[in-house]
Amino acid sequence: MNQTFFINGEEYSIGKVQSTVMENGDRELRRKLFMQSSKIAKENETLFRELLKIRNTLAQQRGFDNYYELVFNLKEINTNTYFKEMNLFFRENKRKNGILE
Repeated sequence: MNQTFFINGEEYSIGKVQSTVMENGDRELRRKLFMQSSKIAKENETLFRELLKIRNTLAQQRGFDNYYELVFNLKEINTNTYFKEMNLFFRENKRKNGILE
């Protein structure tokens, strides 16, 4: 499972793709990066789905509905409070950027 690839002689990892797409103004480069990372995602889709099933099964065996509830619990994060805070954060950023009135 190769997670890196080359475009225009430069090596890219999935992490580097994300930062390059966000920061680079070259539309053609961004398009190539998107296409290649989509190909990698498709190749890994089955493995990723299997990982999700295993994580959720392990969490359910420990009494949680899913993996994310388990992780929040292990990190002692109240999910209700977390999601309220995230919603407020995103709503405020949308207001600041003129997306919401």
